[in-house]
Amino acid sequence: HERQIGNLASTIGFTHISLSSTIMPMIKIVPRGTSSTADAYLTPCIRKYINGFISGFDENLIRNVKLEFMQSDGGLVPVNKFSGFRAILSGPAAGVMGYVLTSYGEKERIPVIGFDMG
Repeated sequence: HERQIGNLASTIGFTHISLSSTIMPMIKIVPRGTSSTADAYLTPCIRKYINGFISGFDENLIRNVKLEFMQSDGGLVPVNKFSGFRAILSGPAAGVMGYVLTSYGEKERIPVIGFDMG
């Protein structure tokens, strides 16, 4: 039923549709509901920001660049797959990944303690 409603919403002109079955495919209804609500609220804002970011580049330059954004899990995702739900904790994840990539030496294997004050 949810997918049918999503198809109907697309047909009548909605440009962003957050389906809980796609965003958080699990049995529990509360996490699915909160996740899809967050995505529905944040993704249009993030897309507006990304479009503004991209418009600041020369068209020839941006066409030849692999543009990725960091998700909440610390992984990178292509710009067209970046969503509000997956972006919520990207700042803290980016801080940790930054420490690891710039401070940790594979040879020395010395533990790193980082402080990320945003």
